[in-house]
Order: sequence, then C-alpha cells, then structure tokens
Amino acid sequence: MNLKELNELNKKESFKDFRLKSPRQLLLALTLGGTIIVALWQFFDGMYGIHQSKVLFQLRGLTLAAMLLNLLVGLIRANDKAYKQHIIFGFYIGTLFCTLLALLTGAGQSPYWYGLFFVLIGWFILLPFSYTALTFNGLAFVAIFTGVIFTQHKDFIDAQVYFRIFSIYSGILMVGWIAAINRNKADAENFLSSIRIQEANEELQAAIEELRAEVESHHETTCKLQEKQQLLDSILENAPMVIWSIDLEGRFIYSQGKGLENIGVRAGDNIGKSVFDVYKGTEAEIFVRKVLDGTIEQDIVKVKNLLYDTRVSPLYNTNGLKYGYIGVAMDVTEQKMAEYNLKKFRLVLDQVPVAAYIIDNNMHFEYVNAEFAKQSGYTVEDLLHKHINETIYNGEIPASRKFIAEALLRGESWQGELYSRHKTGRMYWANTIASPYNDEAGNVDGYIVIQQDVTDQKQMELDLIESEALYRSLIENTLDSVVLTQDYKFIYVNDVFLNLMGYTHEELMNIEPTSIIAPEDKERVMEYHAKRINGEVKAQTYTATFVRKDGSRFIAEMNSSTVVIKGKNSSLVTLRDITEREKLQQALRESELQYRNVVEQAIDGITITQDRNLIFANKAFCDILEYSMDEVLGMPVMQAVSAEDMDDMNDMFRRIESGEKFTRYTRWNAIAKSGKKKSVELHVTVIDYKNRPAFLVITRDITERLKMEQAIHESEAKYKTLVENSQDCITIIRDNKFLFVNDTYCKMLGYTREELYNMPSVATLHPSEHEKAFAIAKRRNELDFSTINEIFLFLTKDGQIRECETTSTLIQYQGEWASFFTSHDITESKRLQLAIQENEEKYRLLFEAESDAIFMIDVETGDILDTNPAATRIYGYSKEEFLKMKNTDVSAEPERTKTATNNKETLVPLRYHKRKDGSVIPVELSAGFTVLNGKGIQIVTSRDITEREQNQKALAESEEKYRELVETTNSIILKWNNKFEITFLNEYGLKFFGYQKEEIIGKPIVGTIVSPSEQYTGRDLKQLMEDVFKTPEKYAHNMNENTCKNGEKVWISWNNTAIKNLDGEVTDMFSVGTDITERRRNEEELRITKEKLQELNQNLEIQVNEAVKKLTEANTQLIRLQKENLQSQFEVLRQQVNPHFLFNSLNVLTSLIKLEPDLAEKFTEHLSKVYRYVLENKDNDLVSLQTELDFLDAYLFLLNIRFMDKIKVEINIEMDCKAYLILPLALQLIIENAIKHNTMSKKAPLVIQIFADAQQMLNIINNLQERESHMASTGVGLKNIAHRYELLELPAPQFEKTETHFIAKIPLKKTEQIL
Repeated sequence: MNLKELNELNKKESFKDFRLKSPRQLLLALTLGGTIIVALWQFFDGMYGIHQSKVLFQLRGLTLAAMLLNLLVGLIRANDKAYKQHIIFGFYIGTLFCTLLALLTGAGQSPYWYGLFFVLIGWFILLPFSYTALTFNGLAFVAIFTGVIFTQHKDFIDAQVYFRIFSIYSGILMVGWIAAINRNKADAENFLSSIRIQEANEELQAAIEELRAEVESHHETTCKLQEKQQLLDSILENAPMVIWSIDLEGRFIYSQGKGLENIGVRAGDNIGKSVFDVYKGTEAEIFVRKVLDGTIEQDIVKVKNLLYDTRVSPLYNTNGLKYGYIGVAMDVTEQKMAEYNLKKFRLVLDQVPVAAYIIDNNMHFEYVNAEFAKQSGYTVEDLLHKHINETIYNGEIPASRKFIAEALLRGESWQGELYSRHKTGRMYWANTIASPYNDEAGNVDGYIVIQQDVTDQKQMELDLIESEALYRSLIENTLDSVVLTQDYKFIYVNDVFLNLMGYTHEELMNIEPTSIIAPEDKERVMEYHAKRINGEVKAQTYTATFVRKDGSRFIAEMNSSTVVIKGKNSSLVTLRDITEREKLQQALRESELQYRNVVEQAIDGITITQDRNLIFANKAFCDILEYSMDEVLGMPVMQAVSAEDMDDMNDMFRRIESGEKFTRYTRWNAIAKSGKKKSVELHVTVIDYKNRPAFLVITRDITERLKMEQAIHESEAKYKTLVENSQDCITIIRDNKFLFVNDTYCKMLGYTREELYNMPSVATLHPSEHEKAFAIAKRRNELDFSTINEIFLFLTKDGQIRECETTSTLIQYQGEWASFFTSHDITESKRLQLAIQENEEKYRLLFEAESDAIFMIDVETGDILDTNPAATRIYGYSKEEFLKMKNTDVSAEPERTKTATNNKETLVPLRYHKRKDGSVIPVELSAGFTVLNGKGIQIVTSRDITEREQNQKALAESEEKYRELVETTNSIILKWNNKFEITFLNEYGLKFFGYQKEEIIGKPIVGTIVSPSEQYTGRDLKQLMEDVFKTPEKYAHNMNENTCKNGEKVWISWNNTAIKNLDGEVTDMFSVGTDITERRRNEEELRITKEKLQELNQNLEIQVNEAVKKLTEANTQLIRLQKENLQSQFEVLRQQVNPHFLFNSLNVLTSLIKLEPDLAEKFTEHLSKVYRYVLENKDNDLVSLQTELDFLDAYLFLLNIRFMDKIKVEINIEMDCKAYLILPLALQLIIENAIKHNTMSKKAPLVIQIFADAQQMLNIINNLQERESHMASTGVGLKNIAHRYELLELPAPQFEKTETHFIAKIPLKKTEQIL
C-alpha cells in the first residue's frame, strides 16, 4: 500500500475510529508514565536538596500540574475521537518544558532532554495523525526546540553539543516518523483485515446458522465453527457415498464415506495403498489408469457387484502444481437396476395382453402399448403426446372420473371397473388400476394406468346378478314359505317360513328339517321325500302338521320338487299355512248355524242403541213394536218411548254420555208402529260397542215375561258369543242403514261401530257396486226371501279395496224385516291367484326372453315339444322345424345325448351341438325333469359357450404370464383371507421368509410372518386385523415389523389392496411388500446420531468462546467448502434439465422411425447435437450467446417436429450482442418451462420472442395460455437458473408474470467483465 492510498484511507471516518480505539489505553498509560517521571524528578530533587534553580523546581511543578490536569480531563471525557486533543496538548506541554529548561538552565540538563525525547517520540509514534499533521507538528517541535537552543550562550552549549543534540533528536524524530508510517500501514492492514474478517464472520455466521438449522431447527446458537466442522465430518461419515483422493502414483491419500461399508472397507484402511494393488483386475483399476492418463473424468464403475457414478477432479498445491486427484463415488446400483427393470417393464407391457399407458402430470400420453391401442380403437400415434381430453375423453373428463382424479391427486392408487368409450363410440368395461409415480424429489410426475377388457365377463356377471335378483325377489316377496334342503339340512329358508315357525335363521340352519314335523306325519313325509330324491317322482303336493318353536302346531299344504344344486339333488318345498283356513271354514259353518238358530228362536226383543238410535234389533223386537227390521235399524229410540218414560230415557242417555257404566231393570210403555202402547220389561246394560258406549236392551212383553225370561238370557249369551267370535263379517241392514255390524266387519274396514251406524251402508262399497246393492235392497223390500250370493268390493277407511264373497237373506229384526249379510274376505286369496297368473306370464316372458336356448323334450321319444326364440337364433332352425326334430338331431354326440337323457343328468358342462349350417359349437347344458299331463318332460337349457371357451383360454394364458411375473418379481406378493390365513405367497416371498410352500399356505398369518402380540408390540393383533378388513383404505400403505422362519426380525413396507365380493364385503387382502429393513436401521442410526449431535451441541455452548477465536483461521477453508457445496448443488440442479426432455424426445423418435424414417434420421442428428452441447458445456460456467443460439437452433428443430405448428420462436438479436456470455442451457430451460405450463394448438400457438435490450438483458417472452393442471408448479427450472447466477456472483435473473405474458430476463456479460 503506497502513501497516497494510505493517506486516502486515513481520511475515512471508519479508519479514524479504528485507529483511535486501538491505542487509547496505551496512550493513557504513557501520559500517566510521563507525569510520574516528572513527579519523581521533582520529589528526589527536593529530598536531596539538589536545587540548581528555584525556577527549575517551579517549572517542573507547573509542568506536573498541567500534565495531571490533562490526564484527568482525558479520563473524564473518555472519548476516542477527542483523545487526540489531549495527546497534542501534552506534546506541547513537554515541548514548552524542554524549551524553558534550555533557556533557564542551559545545556547542563541535556540528559533529561533525551528521556523526554523518547517519551514524546513514543507519543508521536502512537498518535493517529494524518501525514499533514505529522509533518506540521514534527517541524514545529524541531523549530521551537532548536530555535531556543540556538539562542543559548556559547558558555552553555557549544557547536558540538548543539550538533549532537540536534542530530540525536532529528534521528529519533526520523525513526519515529518512519515508525509512525509503519504503524499506520500496520493499522491499515489490520483495519482492512478486520473488514474482511467481519465480512467473512458474517458469511460464516450465516453458514453456521444454516447448518445448525439442519441439525435442530429451533436452535439459535451463533458463531460455532467447530460445530460446522464436526457436522461436515459427520455428513462425510454418514453420507451414502465414497470420497477419495489419490496421488499421481495411484496411491490413496484420503478415503472417507459411509459407502465404504457396502464394499467391506473401513474409512482410512486403504490410505498409502496403491489402487492397482487393492483393485487389481477390476473396473476400478481401469478407471484410475484413464484418470491418470487424463482421458476420463466421469464414468460408471463396478466395484464388488455395486455400481458407482464416479467423478474426479485434479488437486493442485499452493504453487499451482497438480499433486493428485479427488473423486466422489455415488452408489447408483439401485438407480441402474431401476432403469433396467423399467426396460423390462416396458418390454413386458408391450408383450402381455394387458392394456397399459402412462400420462404425465399434464395429462399427456407418454407411453401407450399396442394392447391399449387395440382396446380403445386408437393407434399409438393417435395418442402419444396428446392430451387425454383431446383423445379418449372427447374434450372433457367425464364427471364419473372425477373421483379417480381426486384419489390420484392425494397420491393414492385407484382400482376398479370403468365403463369406457371406444373410438367408434361403443362402450366397454375395463378393469382398471391407476397409480401415481413420483420423481426424485417425491413430487408426482405422472400416472400409470393398466386395464383389461372385461366386457364379456361383466355382462355375464350383470346377467347373473339380474337373474339372481329376479328369482330372489320372487322368493322373498311370495306369501308362501319357501324352503331348500340338501342332505337333510336347511340351505335356504325365506322370511315367511322364519316368521311361521318362530325360529331365527341361525337356529334353523343348525337343526334337521325332520325335527319340525309332527311325529304322526314324520314317517309319511320322509317316505315322500325319499321317493322324490331317488327320482321315483318329480314333484308332490300333500299336507302335514308342523311344530313351531313354541310347541304350537299348524297344518301346512306342501308342494315339493327336486332341484340340483352343486351337483346334488335337493328339495325345494313351498308351504302354506292352512290351519286358520280350516278353522275358519268350520267355525263359519257352526257360526252360521248357531246364529241362525239364535235369531230364529229368540222371543225377546233384543236391541243395541247407540247415539240414541237403534243399530241392532232382532225379529222379536220388531214383532213387539210392529215394525219391520228395516224400519227399526237406525230408528231413533225415542220414537218407541212413551211420553211418560222419556225423562227416564233421557236420564240414561245423560249417564251414558258422562261415561257412567250401569245396568238397569225397568218397565216402560213402548209405542208400537200402530201407536198402540205395549208394556214391556227392559233390561238395559251399558256396553262398549266399537270402542264407544251403547245400550244393550232386552225387551220382553210382560205377558210372556216369566216364560221367556230364561230363554232371553240364554239367547243373549249365545248371540253375543256368536257375533263377537265370528270370523266372517256380519251386518244387518235396513233402508241403507246399518242396524248391526260385528267386530270382524269393523276391523276389515277400519271403522268404529259408531262411524258405521252413522253412515249409509252403501258408503262402505266401491262406487261400482252401488247399483248392485240397490238392486238387492229392492228385492228385499219386495220380501224376496231367497238367498243371494254376490261378490262385492268394499272400501276401507284408508281407501283400500277388499273383495268379499257375500251371502244375504231376509230376517225379522226388531220386529221388522231386514237384510242379514255374511261376508267372507277373499282379497288375499284373489291376490294370490292373480300373482300366480302374473308369475305364469312372467315365466312365459322369461322363457321367451332367455338368451340361452331352452328345449322342452319328451323323455320317452326325444321329440322336441317347444323351444324359445334363442334356440332359433343360436341353432338357425325355425320353431316349426324344431317341433319336427328330436333332441339327438341337434347333437354332434347323439349317443351321449341319449345316455344323458336316460340317466336324467341335470348338468353337462360341455357338449358339442351342430347348427343348421353344419357348424359345431360348444354348449353348456342344464336339465330339469317334470311331469306334464302324465308325460315325462325334460327341460334343457343350452348355452353357447364358444366365446367363453376362447376367453377362458386367453385368461389361462394371461394368468400364466402374470403368475410368471408375480413369481419372478423382487417383491413379496401375499394374499390372505378374512380368517387371517395365508392363501398365496410368491416364490420371492417364500425365499425371503425362509418357508416352503406347504409350510405356510393355509396357515394363520399371526405366528408365521407376524409375531404373536405378547412377543411383538403388546397390541391386540386380532382387533388390528379385523380393522384392516373393516376399513381397508386406512391400511392401504403401512410399515410393519415381520418375522422370518429363523426368527430374524425384518421391516416390510406393505401396499394393501382389498378384494371384495359382489356384496361389497372384503373377503381377501392382496399385499405387496418391499424389504425396508436396511432403511429402518439407517433411520435408527440417524436418530442415534441426531441425539449425539444434540448432546454435542450442548457441549459446544461451553466451547463457543474458544471456537470464535479460530474463526479467522477457518475462514478461507469454510469459504472454499461453501463454494464446493454450491458447485455440488449446481451439478444436481444441472441434472434436472435432462430427463423429461430426453424421455419426450425418444418417444417422438420412436413414432418417426415407423412413419418417416428420413425425418427420424434428421431428428437423431439434431438430438445428438443437443446432447453433445450438453456434454461439452457441462463444466462451463458461461458460454457465448452465439454458441447458445446455435444449440437452440438444434433444440427448436426437435420441438418443431414434436409440436408441429403449435409453437413459434422469434429471435431478434444484433450481432454485437452475440459475443456476450450467458449460462449454458438457460434458454432451453426457459422454453421448456413455457411449454410445460402453457397449452398450444395450431389455432392458438405458443409464441416465444427472444431479444436483447439496452440493459444487456436477454428477454424471453411468451404469451400466457396456462394449462388447467392438477399439479402445482415446483419452480425447479427457474430456481436452477437463479442458483447458477448466484453461484457465479452475477446479477440475478428477473421473472415476471403479467395477465397476458410471462417475461424472463437473463443477464448478459461481456468477456472482460468476467475476466
């Protein structure tokens, strides 16, 4: 540093502050020291009486006082910037003292001058003067002092003494001046170093903070270089890599990294050994020789069956001489194996008869195999690189697919059946598995979809389900009991039978059918059953008595037939409880007889009065009052009461209306129709009639009272019992009014008695029956005594229609004629009859609509009696032709057909029949035998299974291929059922767990590959596994500790898929496992390491002060490590540019080779140019813009082939700008980014403009046509560019998004700016 630069630096306030701070304490000490010297001089002179002059003594005293005052002021102010003033003041005090000393004492005091000289020069050296102040004050001191000396008389000092004094002072002053300059330079260097150290410390502080954040995010310790160094060492020791260095002779000088463990070497073992000895004859030796020859810097090297991506760089000493090489080797065995497996996977997908395709996260097809193209009707070229909406979805993803997209966006796999559209528009079913796959950063990079056309199988399943549903619905909704038995066990009963017997379904399944038959009928029923099962009879109808669970009995009418289920004869029985029917019929007969007798023999008048009206009266009552039955029923009771008895009658009405219950005997005078009064004895009783109070009145002529009293009571009891217990509806009607209705009639219609008595009788009939009812009423009014039988439709209170068989006669009721009706509800029997007719029609429709051929054949002759339309369609014969043929005429194996008919075979899985055109087809036959009009009939169902046979053959081949794939995969494939038993384990899984197939198949999963709970985790494993089957989606992915046969514990990552039956129940679990034992161990080691680091961090708190002292020494090394770290990040970022571009380019090339070979050759040339540019510039930080544009020309050629006219790039750059420098691949990354995030088409192309502006910024602008992507942008490409500019310490690039454009501005640098 020259004096000019030093003087400029001295003018800076920060440097002045720096210089003032450093000597402050020392200057205070020197000032204090000078004061003490003068004080001691004064003290000793006074003590020994050495006073040459009183003036000299006083002079020293004044000087001492002045210096003490100056020191005191300096201590009090304590200001670095003001301290120089005190030093200058002290300097001139000393100068004044020396001058006065010379004037007053002469040269004799010169020895003191020398001491003062040195004190003053020491101050002078340490003062932070500028050189102007230094020169001025130095010359002032010389001028003042020499001037005074010069005035001395020659007696005091001669020329020699003067010259000596002047020379000594001048020399000391010169030395001090030089020393001051050197001191100033040293201060300047220290100041600049402190600035650099401060900046380095700030960078180091940031690095330490970043490093500590990785170890413990909440830790806030600063300035810990030792922690940084130890953490870096820990990373080197634990990173899955090998870092090594060799000298120029090939000897190891450094070897570190956790990757050494994989090849059986400990860190440092090979130091000093030659590579050519340790790895003699291996790829490692060949690689190192090429490195030493300078012909290679990177390669994949195989060491002990492991593949390492190895990169080397030369090492230089401080003199710039190369003394060796440093290398970093990353284990890429799994990556290479993955690439190999990917090739095998694609080869398999191209060969297997399974449709498969891959789409990227922008929904463009990246891969399509031939099977999917065949299945969907598109060509591979139709689909590749096209958006899924533009192809198989015809513009928009259907709403039915949205739930699949939602599952994939959550990172989950989806499996199920999809109803898909063929290119031609027809629909087909596809069994589909869709799974997301991730890039190295763990982000979803696309989706893999595998499909299998299951249209035929699905149609068969749908037909079967529909058929089963139809028959199940018929059985479950029938009013009869349906029972199916086999081998003397129930295998099916419907709910009607369960309700009839009083058993639960589980109870019936565990008892024998014979146990519910009454003992007296059991032998007879078993005899019928044996004949039917042995084929002696086909179907039977009989009755038997059954015993319910509670011991009660009932009579059932049974229809039984033989059916074949799973190859065995079984009994199909329908039962109908006819107990009540028998009882009702008998009771009806008895009731009719008893009621008729009661009515005909009663001599007392019997009436029921409700709401003050007569609602029932017998003939005797009518006779007493001389009214007809029709006149009585509904008549107000007060009409027959004499005036003197009306108050008594009203009192009874009030009592009954207040809710009082009473019985009363009284005597009234009744008024007959003729007006004649009759004395009658009344027995009045309040009763509940249809849930309402009513009067039951027995009326007797007093004349006949004694004779008839007992008969009336007996008649009343019989009548009441008869009416109340009758199962038929009984009504008495006169003049369209109900005179009497029984409980059965009320229950049937849902009315109370009071409601019926207050409404016209015809109101309970359907409107269509009114005319018929009025006609009968007219006949009765004409006293037609004939019995009339009719069918009437009644209306219930809630609007339902009940159909009844009704018998009516004319009777005397309450002294008048009335119509007596008995009605029997036949609604249910009619409904059953109609249901039977409907079922017959349904079966006829089913027969006609059945897709399989159905034949009715005479067992004896083999004649075809009837066929359905499907037989004509399948065989080609008309129905008329069939009816002239025998069953052997359609068989290609007539003898076997005759044998099957004679043996009454019910199921023939495979037979060969012939069509009318002579072709032979495979069929599946099922037969049933019955008797119709005394003739044995065989009903044969023939199903054409040509397509199924073909499908089964294809399925068997596919299963074999998939089984081979499952058995050869390097994953554990396990299938286990809801009983937690292992039903399948592939060959890899058997070897992995150490079992033979027979040792584990069928065994419980707990106790084999899963430890029992008491040896495992204490969890209830049974409950856990039940939860897996209840909520399989919760356990789709899980990690579990499993056990091998030898007891070894292993960690497996399982992917579980539930297998459901048609009812949606989970029956099995399909699990694919990957061994993660080593990863778990590494995680455990990492956890232990983390704990150790946390403990070490606590210790570092104590050592932080010592670490700070070492920061300056470690600064240079840390900056170098940071730069290497950033360089490493740059290399990682650079690698992210390549994969997608290569993948897309190879897909395009694959398509061109088939369609346009010449264009494919040009495409290959440009693709090689692009990757040659990438390889040639992979180590260059910057390239010329012209070089980048040349590369871009080749790259754009590839894009034009890939996207045709959908992208346009306009480049407008002046020649002068092309010499500027730019990051390699920057343009490619930005253009690829624009393509990734924007849609394009011929109508709306993506337009990209590239030009340089006046600020030396390269502008890349594209119009915005953003994709509706399901995946969020990661920004890796743009971050890559920003990181690389940061690494080179160049201005940052600018990225801006407007409403219409995306703008990227990349800095351009001139060559001299870089140098």
